[in-house]
Amino acid sequence: MKSRSLRQKEKIIPLGMNENEIQKNYVQEAIEYLLSNEMESKIIKKPNNEDKNNWTFFIQTMDNVVFALPFENGKETLGSKLVSNSPVFESMLRNPMLEKFQKRVSLVDIESWTFINFLHFLQTGNIKTKSLSGLCSLYEMADKYAVEELMKICVDRMRPSFSLENISDIEKLGTLHSDSYPLEMVKSFKAQNIDISIPALDDNEVISHEKKYINLLEEKVNEGYCDFDFYQ
Repeated sequence: MKSRSLRQKEKIIPLGMNENEIQKNYVQEAIEYLLSNEMESKIIKKPNNEDKNNWTFFIQTMDNVVFALPFENGKETLGSKLVSNSPVFESMLRNPMLEKFQKRVSLVDIESWTFINFLHFLQTGNIKTKSLSGLCSLYEMADKYAVEELMKICVDRMRPSFSLENISDIEKLGTLHSDSYPLEMVKSFKAQNIDISIPALDDNEVISHEKKYINLLEEKVNEGYCDFDFYQ
């Protein structure tokens, strides 16, 4: 299957198709576009886990899009890449947990577009999303499922979008996830773009400040605010 641009492809919506079907149809096109030649994940309606050697793990996102990730003994699939890249998903499917027995999990805080970009990373080792919000969402998912390589890629892609307006948000993101990598980038950005230096004082200014400080102390002593005798 050749890769194609979603913008170039004319969308034909059959009569009678409801809004949910239209959304699923569009998301299906997005998955095909992102995963291109090795289209293994698809939106499904009915689960079908027939074989112990060949089975499917179903993942539902918060917007009710369901993805079917295939597993096949002795073969690298999108499912096996999920397990090899994420210790969290590996734990779900290797240990006696509910997800292993049901072969299904719901990602209650992950949108389908974020998960599509996550699948694209598993398939290619790279990411396509470029927006800062999309990168932040993907970064948060990568942290939640312990995919450290993806976290680093997301931060690297965020760097060109750093600005004085959003740098505090990036810093909060790094702090929230206890990640030193984005915090180091934030520190570097601030050093290059925010002037926090204090101008040096000349000798006359230093003497003037000292006199003001002494006069202030004398006033406090004379007013009875302090028992300390400055000249004792």
